[in-house]
Amino acid sequence: MALYVVYTASKESRDRSLIFTRLKELGCKRIHRSFWEIKEGKTNKVLQVLKNNQPILLRRIRNLVKPSNSDNRVDEIGSLIVITYSLPRQTRRERIKNFLKKAPCIRLARTVYAFTHSHHIFDLKNELVDANRFEAFINEIHKDVNAVSKLVIVNTGVNDRLIEEVKLRIKRETYHIITSCKELHRRINEGEIKKTKIQKSLSLKKRRYRTLKKVTNFYKRWLKIDSTTSLMKAYRAIAKVNTQLKRTLSQVTVESRNLHK
Repeated sequence: MALYVVYTASKESRDRSLIFTRLKELGCKRIHRSFWEIKEGKTNKVLQVLKNNQPILLRRIRNLVKPSNSDNRVDEIGSLIVITYSLPRQTRRERIKNFLKKAPCIRLARTVYAFTHSHHIFDLKNELVDANRFEAFINEIHKDVNAVSKLVIVNTGVNDRLIEEVKLRIKRETYHIITSCKELHRRINEGEIKKTKIQKSLSLKKRRYRTLKKVTNFYKRWLKIDSTTSLMKAYRAIAKVNTQLKRTLSQVTVESRNLHK
């Protein structure tokens, strides 16, 4: 079956053009930037070329492999659908970032994301973005998108690194919610913003939290990542703002009544 490799070369790397040349010399076929189809007999040479660029070796299989775990640890991520895409420079990438917040996937490299084939198992209500929905979304923006299905990770040690990166993604989103809530709380205390703006901003924080909760529940079932502690911190931050908002609005109402007596 076909073999693929995806790698991450830093922007500062002087070997980026050299990598392209070396992979071409080894008969590899470029699918997208850092995602290549390779010949099986050249696997070791390809990995040697990419040794400093976090290569991930994938094999295409005939039958789907379900995710598996033991002792609350992931043994097998399972078969994946890899989506790659390119965008014109003028594209508003913020749209894609926001869309990806609803997508429980694994970032393999820049504009290269892996989705599980078992999405329906972990998202019974179909509330989150799966591979098909993400591919359709990118197609609406720009037609340069590819999907390769039934892939499994071959090289050892990669799963742990990818899971750690997913955990980091969750921490970043949680941190953003908490810090923005702290700022909103400060502005309420200091009377910097109006009622309508406060309510709108808080509503956005709540919506972002609900999305994060659904995504982390998905990751918990799929990759056994427990984000309970981080979620509770975000929940408390939102609750604190909500309480302060109610208190402030109550005080404003009382003061208004007193003025009209």
